[in-house]
Amino acid sequence: MTVYAPNDTILTLVSAKQRFVELVTQPAPGIPDHEHFGSDGFHDWSIDEVGREALQFRFTSAWEPPLRFFSMLLKEHPIDFLKVTWTVEDGGAGVWVGQRERDGTHTVNSMTWDEGCLEEKAHRWRSA
Repeated sequence: MTVYAPNDTILTLVSAKQRFVELVTQPAPGIPDHEHFGSDGFHDWSIDEVGREALQFRFTSAWEPPLRFFSMLLKEHPIDFLKVTWTVEDGGAGVWVGQRERDGTHTVNSMTWDEGCLEEKAHRWRSA
């Protein structure tokens, strides 16, 4: 996931202890518990790169990406640009891009495709 945002937002998301997942996956006010995308849904995560106004975050999720979570993140924080690329074990893959427009509204574009399941990838990428 790539995030472009003002420096204070990046610092908030990362925090001094780099607890990004715990911070951004806390339930937002008004979202029922069953719709919460808690940190139990994320594993094998890392903050790969942090810049003054950018953040590169990688994670693995057991299921399809929590697209409503990304929408909430875009709306709840002053984020200018958010790009997520994803793949799931059954071969589904995609890209989700959200950005804040000059008038304060949000635009979201996405695209999905089939990359092949884990077994197919292993077969195709076997040694020659």
